[in-house]
Amino acid sequence: MNLYKYSLIIYMGMIGYLSTIPKGIKLIDTNWNKTGFLEHSIAFLVLYLLMRGSFKSMRMYTIIFLLFLFAILIEVIQYFIKSRSSNILDIVADMFGVICIIIVLLVFEKYYKKY
Repeated sequence: MNLYKYSLIIYMGMIGYLSTIPKGIKLIDTNWNKTGFLEHSIAFLVLYLLMRGSFKSMRMYTIIFLLFLFAILIEVIQYFIKSRSSNILDIVADMFGVICIIIVLLVFEKYYKKY
C-alpha cells in the first residue's frame, strides 16, 4: 500500500468521525460560513486528490461517482443521529469541492502540457 492509500483510509475515518460528532462543534467558526459549505467543499476537494493518488488507473468519472455515493452515505447516517441533521445542500457543497479541484487540475494540465 502506498502513502496515498494510507492517507485516504485515515482521512475517510476522520470525515466519518467528524460527521457523527455533535453538531455544536465547528472547525471553522466564522460569520460567513454558518452552513459549513466551506468545510464540506475542502473535505471533498482533498478526498478527490487522495482518491486520484491512490487509484491512478481509476477514471475521473468513477471517482466522482464514488465520492457522490460517499456524500449520500454520510447524509443518510446523519439522518439517524439525533444531534445531526441531513441536508441535500451538504451533498451540493461536497460535489462543489470536487468540481473545483477538477477544474484546477484540468487547467494546470493544459498549461503544463503547453510548456
